[in-house]
Order: sequence, then structure tokens, then C-alpha cells
Amino acid sequence: LKAIWAQAHGAEPFRSKALGGTCWPATCRAASPMAGSPEISITVRCAASGFEWCSVRLPPQASVAELRRRISAGRPAELGAGAHGVHLFHGAALLREGSTLELSGLGDGSEVGVVRVDPLGAWREGTLRWRTVTVPQPTYYTGLRVHAVGRDRLFGFPEDAQWSVGRVKRRAGVSDFWLIGADESSADYAPEGALPDGPRFVGLRRLPLPLPEGHTVTFASFDDGILSVTVGEAGGRHALWHRFRLHATDDDLGRAHYETLVWAPRGLGDRPWVRPPSECYGGFVARESHQRKAGRLQRLMTVQDAEQTVLSEFEIEGGHVGQGVQALGQDYMLCGGEHAGEDAFYDMRLFNWRTGELIRTVNLGFDPGYVESDWDRGLLLGSSQSFYITFGNAGGDSCSVVFCTPEM
Repeated sequence: LKAIWAQAHGAEPFRSKALGGTCWPATCRAASPMAGSPEISITVRCAASGFEWCSVRLPPQASVAELRRRISAGRPAELGAGAHGVHLFHGAALLREGSTLELSGLGDGSEVGVVRVDPLGAWREGTLRWRTVTVPQPTYYTGLRVHAVGRDRLFGFPEDAQWSVGRVKRRAGVSDFWLIGADESSADYAPEGALPDGPRFVGLRRLPLPLPEGHTVTFASFDDGILSVTVGEAGGRHALWHRFRLHATDDDLGRAHYETLVWAPRGLGDRPWVRPPSECYGGFVARESHQRKAGRLQRLMTVQDAEQTVLSEFEIEGGHVGQGVQALGQDYMLCGGEHAGEDAFYDMRLFNWRTGELIRTVNLGFDPGYVESDWDRGLLLGSSQSFYITFGNAGGDSCSVVFCTPEM
């Protein structure tokens, strides 16, 4: 099938180190814009097989990052759920997200080849961009409890129903629910103070529950896209249960909404939410152990498959036990840095877990310059390969969400 497709399109296979083998490039094919429209048509094909995925229409001035977003949103089955990276090729040339379609040679409509890559693949050599979103939401010092919901977005709300900042007591309300995005298509929802520069825009939107404003939230749990809450009526003594399905993966952040569901209680005595282990990815599991050897503490990183077969085992220097794996991919592992203590780490390291090679050290490019062990963090679900960190700000009147995104 590859040979037939290549012969029909006059294409030749090429070797790609990034793709790890032989790939079949996309070929250029002119496509007339729609009548009266400046948009061009781009046919998207799987770079490995040549089969057509979809067709995308965009103006020539659109960025490659926008094309990547459209492809990721339109073909979730092929790209798979969870965190993933996407490389786009025009012929044998890798398209860079900061460039426009026109400057990339796609101005008259073309075909683009797509390949899924390791969710930490762009961290290997790409420039890392740190961005901080200040959320005007009073919280405990750990910040919002956040959940990666897809489309490179987080859904967050206060971890506790009530908490104290000094002598001031706070209670969670029906308006204390937020969506924070790391890869929005425009600056329409850029928060105050954020730099409105693309091609990846941050976004912030308050998403109140469809309940009376006077109600207070006494319990909140989010699992598999379902938000379960108990609320107390203003001045009342009875708690009411509600369930909502969150719809938040549309390209337009403004279209995010709740769908009210019939209440079906389950696991009400459980802890509201436990952060999924970042040391799991695609059937791989990373574990950290330690032992004393030759008078020093040895930290051993082990990666296993679903059948608990050991795929790799290597030693890392420095750091602190318990500040190990922060994110795991098919080939790469992001760990807490060499400078770490019991309560926090101050940098991160990227390893090729298949070989044990240290790829790079990542300095933390945000204030306060460290990550405490109980702050929420992990990889976003989507194609931006963004790592997120959340924490409360001094004074307790706001909190921060930090994104570290590699340039691709």
C-alpha cells in the first residue's frame, strides 16, 4: 500500500531520526480556496502509511501551531488519549509551530504528514517557555486542586470546602470553578497580566456551577469528566447533591459548559480526589527504590510494562527519595532534580529511561523557583507537551498555575 501510494504521488521514502525509521512524506497538491474565502485546504495524512486522516481549512497567515491544534482536535482516535506530541512534515521538512502556513510553503494548499511522538520528545532539545497564570481565587497554600481534562486544559477548584488564611475563614462557593488553558488559539481569554503573544496563548475562564449564587460547596469530586458536588443552601441546614458532566474540549474556551446529570451516588466516603500517578504512561510504570551501596545512598529507577517485566533499570545521582518521577513517556522520563530535599525540589532532569542517559537539566523559570512536594503537577492531556505546577500565592487571595511548554 505504501508503494502504491508513493508511486501515485511521486514520493520517495526518507529517513527521520525524530521518527525513528523510514517515513513516507506528504506531497504537495494545490487546492483552490473556497469561493470568496481566503482560506486554503490542507489534506492531512499519516506520515507512516500515507492514508488520509482529514482536511483542514485555514488562512495562509495561520500558524503551524493552529494547524497542529486543528489536527489534534479533529483526529483524537488516531492520536490516542492522554498526553502526546505531534510532528508535522511538508515533504521531508519538519514544520515549526512559530511559522505561518505561507512561510512554510503551504500557502497554496498542500498535504501534510503527521506522526505522533513521545509526549516528552520536544523537551529533548526544544527551548522551554515558562508562563504563569494568576487565578483570582482564594485558596489554601497548595493552590487549586486541578485535573487535566484534555485539549491542554486544566479544570480546578479549591481543595477544601473551607479553610483559614490567618484569622479569616473562607468557604468554597458555586463560582469557584475554573478552566485554565496552555494552548488556546487566540488571546480572547488571556488573563490580566499575561503576554498576548502566540502562537500558544494561555486562557483563563471562571465556570460557575448552574446553581444559585448563594449556595456554598461542602464537597467536590471530579472523575472521568463527571463533577459531583454537595451544596448547602443559603441559611439552610440541608445539603443537596448534584452531578454535572464537563464539556471543555471545544476549540473555543467560551463554549465550555456543564451538562446536568441524574444523581447516582458512589464512593461518597472516599477522599474527594487523588492525583493520578505521573509515573504511569501507556502501559509503562516507573518505580523508585533506594539502598546503601559503598557508604552512599543509591537511587534506582525501574521501568516495567503492564506484565511487570523490567524494561530498564538505571541509577540517578543526587536528589531525594520521593522527588523522583514527575512525568513518563514512551522513551523519556522527567524527574526531580539533583538539588532536592524532603519538602521540595529546585530543578528537574530529563532522562532517556531506555538507556539511562541524562538528556538535560531543566532550571525552574518561575517564582518562587522551587516545587513543594504537595503541589499539584504533571503533564497536560493534549499535544502541547506542557508540564503544569499549581500553588497558592502569599496572602491567600489568589493562586498560580505555571506552564512549561517546549517550542516545537
